[in-house]
Amino acid sequence: MVLDSDLPQRESIAILLKNKIRSMDSAPDVITFAGNGEPTIHPEFPGIIEDTIQIRDSLCNQARIAVLSNSTTLGKKKVIDALKKTDQPILKLDTAIEESFHLINRPSGLLHVKDIIERLAEFPPGLIIQSLFFKGKYKNKFVDNTSEKELEELFRAYSYISPEKVMIYTFERETPLHSLEKISHDELKQIGKRIESLGFPVEISA
Repeated sequence: MVLDSDLPQRESIAILLKNKIRSMDSAPDVITFAGNGEPTIHPEFPGIIEDTIQIRDSLCNQARIAVLSNSTTLGKKKVIDALKKTDQPILKLDTAIEESFHLINRPSGLLHVKDIIERLAEFPPGLIIQSLFFKGKYKNKFVDNTSEKELEELFRAYSYISPEKVMIYTFERETPLHSLEKISHDELKQIGKRIESLGFPVEISA
């Protein structure tokens, strides 16, 4: 298979991971796939996860495997199957309202938030939902996923999906679009308390 020249080869990833683990003074707690971009768009993502599981089992069998994904590739069965093999799939859901989903996530192709929610609900125990909260104007439309309507729909989605944990956060720094604003830590804490009342542990990053 020919890969984009900017993407690391599957074999290179396996070698680098082995070398890194062997060079560490102690075994890692977690092996995480994240970084700049969406890790699941790699054409050999399922194979990379298989390699990682084998390496983990042979070199550091207590380590968990985590993947941070924006959820936009959940229409691909091979991606879903690979994510389900990980210990901690950390998948994004910022809104449960279709119009807001297209403004916030700008998906390509025919992707609907209701389909993402359905696929998230099929995950086995271990799923973590990650939600970004903010407000502002984009393409002359005001978006605020902290509004009562937005929160009610998102909480309904959480209850349907039943994740192991919900991670909530806002922007760490200024965005290229100055019309978008991060929310305060106090607002995040209030949202977190409401999520906890649904029965889900919450991790807050500000």
